[in-house]
Amino acid sequence: MDTQRARRPNVLLIMADQLRWDAIGAQGNPHVRTPHLDRLAREGVRFARCYTSSPICMPARASVLTGRWPHAHGLWDNGVRFPPQTWTLATALAAHGYRTGIVGKGHLDVHHLPQSPDSFEGWDTPEAMASGGKGGWHGPYYGFQEAHLTCSHNKASGHYGTWLHREHPQAVPLLSRAQAVAEMGPHAWQSALPVELHASTWIGDRSIDFIRRHAGAHPAGEAAGAPFFLWASFPDPHPPLCPPAAYAERYHPADLPPPRRRRGELADKPAHFRGEADAFEPGWRPYGRGHVAREGRDDRADAQARAAYYAMTELVDHNVGRILAALEETGQLDNTIVVAIADHGEMLGDHWLDGKGPWHYDGCTRVPFLLRFPPAVPAGRVVEDFVSQCDLAPTVCRLTGVPATTWPPADESYAGGRLAEPGVLPDVQGRSLVDAARGEAPARPHALIETEWRWVPGLHLKTLRTPEWRLTVYAGRPTGELYRLPDDPDEFTNRWDDPALRGVRLELTELLLQEVLQTEGRLPPRVVEN
Repeated sequence: MDTQRARRPNVLLIMADQLRWDAIGAQGNPHVRTPHLDRLAREGVRFARCYTSSPICMPARASVLTGRWPHAHGLWDNGVRFPPQTWTLATALAAHGYRTGIVGKGHLDVHHLPQSPDSFEGWDTPEAMASGGKGGWHGPYYGFQEAHLTCSHNKASGHYGTWLHREHPQAVPLLSRAQAVAEMGPHAWQSALPVELHASTWIGDRSIDFIRRHAGAHPAGEAAGAPFFLWASFPDPHPPLCPPAAYAERYHPADLPPPRRRRGELADKPAHFRGEADAFEPGWRPYGRGHVAREGRDDRADAQARAAYYAMTELVDHNVGRILAALEETGQLDNTIVVAIADHGEMLGDHWLDGKGPWHYDGCTRVPFLLRFPPAVPAGRVVEDFVSQCDLAPTVCRLTGVPATTWPPADESYAGGRLAEPGVLPDVQGRSLVDAARGEAPARPHALIETEWRWVPGLHLKTLRTPEWRLTVYAGRPTGELYRLPDDPDEFTNRWDDPALRGVRLELTELLLQEVLQTEGRLPPRVVEN
């Protein structure tokens, strides 16, 4: 027997924050340099149509780690506290002997409460710097026994901030835009922070350290020893768009394609796209500049932002390569399930929009999903069916042999509707993609996406994405979105009110209703027979 294969596999989950589906070379982008993510696609499986559960950070991250949609796991928006006792993929793997760790951005708890491990504040006090973090805290964190957090974007916070303040205090001011090497337009700048002190590099360094420390417990070729689960979570390329100058100089705005947008396309969209009041919210107010589509945006500024975004993405990719090299050097690469994914995308000026939020266009909702594990999945395969990031957790469970409960039962390897048992990841709504990765079964016929914002106006929307249609329904409103994708792939023309498509809209709405009903929450799990 091959002793490497006899050992239980490690798991490496690589996540980039706000990385849109088409921002890596493997997805057909000739302008961005991502050789290491491209390698994962070449040596593993690329799921070409993966959709986020929600284009908001915290709900999406919880879906990745629980296999459930936000309306089921309960973390429906940023600013909501996720109970720390929630069973996650990390909790289940730890219960089965895995050593679990997170390096980078967790954001399963909130940023603006001092008692939260994800808080921006309290990391740069003398006490924190003396002890390596808030009071020396390094976990547990949602099933991760060991935590090294960054907590934010371009901020000296988290364990990263403590380290930077302690080891390189002269570098802390360099995070400021006021210290920029050069401006890249109104939305981006070249950071003066050296590459070796950047958060992405720090995540690479700490991930490599984690891998090497745990490799020492079971050298290559030794069947015994506990495997590990490492979540290497990069806060980039999320704004602010401030790549180190050495990377920013590699991308020239004039060489990049323009955003996907068309003048006049906002006329048939719901009122909130244009920042206008509608008749359904008494107390209406605008969301603000960041959540309104604005025709007449500056093309040059958007090109500069895209260049900065690609530069940050390349720096993430560089550190992905360093982490993969550490797995190779320690003899663990082929016995490690490597998954690369994003929490959600970024509009980058498409449809006259920035950022994320209640925009269910592909730029915001479609994300990369790469899977490499030579013992179980083939190299170079592309799955064109729809998949969800909710499918990640059950896929890892299947490959590691860790049980999960699902209803309806996903396949015979799952616990199905049995009573809750210790060590089982409960109430998983995603489905294992192992058979789809092998070409032995289809993945999903459609994708479900949702957003809930309790601002004013309140927006509660759910989307069904099929090969031919994108339907978005807004709770409490007669307006919505409907796009026929074969002849409108960029989703320019909203046909919600087209009389000729009323029957189609009704059929898709019924299909969406069935999808929502099947993903209702079923927690806590049943513990005794009824």
